[in-house]
Amino acid sequence: KINIVDTPGHADFGGEVERILRMVNGVLLIVDAFEGPMPQTRFVLRKAMELNLIPIVVINKIDRPNARPAEVLNEIYDLFIELGANDEQIDFPVIYTSARSGVSGFSVEELEDDLKPLFSTILEHIPAPLVEYNAPLQILVTNLNYDDYVGKIVVGLINRGKIEEGEIVSLIKRDKRKVLFKVIKLYLFEGLKKKEVNKAKSGEIVAIAGISDANIGETIACKEKPEALSKIKIDEPTLTMDFIVNNSPFAGKEGKFITSRHLRERLFKE
Repeated sequence: KINIVDTPGHADFGGEVERILRMVNGVLLIVDAFEGPMPQTRFVLRKAMELNLIPIVVINKIDRPNARPAEVLNEIYDLFIELGANDEQIDFPVIYTSARSGVSGFSVEELEDDLKPLFSTILEHIPAPLVEYNAPLQILVTNLNYDDYVGKIVVGLINRGKIEEGEIVSLIKRDKRKVLFKVIKLYLFEGLKKKEVNKAKSGEIVAIAGISDANIGETIACKEKPEALSKIKIDEPTLTMDFIVNNSPFAGKEGKFITSRHLRERLFKE
C-alpha cells in the first residue's frame, strides 16, 4: 500500500507542510516543464531536505507549448545544490509526465501511455517505513479534522505498535499530563476517502475518533507504558486573524449562527 499525501506549497502554510512531511518517507517534487521551479518549490524542498526525505523529480506538463524540460532540469539541479543537498538527495530519478494526457516516461522521447514509470520509480526509490509492530503504541498527532457524527478526528502516522477500535489509549499533553480516551472509530485512507477498520498497525496513517482533547504535536500512546514523541517544531505563522464583534447595522438580522456561543462552538471545532 502506498499513501500519497498532498501538501500546500506556499510558505504561509509552513506549519501544515512540516506536519505532513513527518508522515512520509519520500517526496515527489512536481515542477512545471515551462515555468520551472517556483518560489514555493524552494520552500517545500528545503523542508523535505531538512528531514532527509528521498526526492523523486517529476517534470509535468511536457505537452505545454514552449515546454523546456531540459532547461528546467538544470534549474532543479541548481536549486538542489543551492539548498545544500547531499550526494543521495542530488542523485534523484527524473520522470517526465503529462498528467492531463496520462503519459509518463524516463525521457521526453520515450513516453508510455500510462503512469507505470512513475509508480515503479516510487516502489524502487522510496523506502518503506520502519515498523515495530510489537512495541508500545506511539502516534504523533499531525492533523485534526471534524465530523458531525463522531466529533474531532485525529490524524497521524503510527510510529510503532498497533491500535484497535474500542481500545483505551493515553494522550500525552504538551504539559506532560496523561489523559485516557477510548478509540470510538478507527479509519485508514483509501484515495480521497476514509475506510473504517477494526485495527491498524505501525507504518499506517490513521484517523481516530474519540480523542476529543487532542491537539497537534501531542502523542497518543498505550496506557500501560506511555512515551511521548518529540514535539513538532514549526515556523512562526505569517498570517494572523482578529475575531471581533459585528458592529454593522445589519448585525443579528441575517444568518443562522450569529451569537457569540455559536461562534465559539465553530472556532473550537476548527
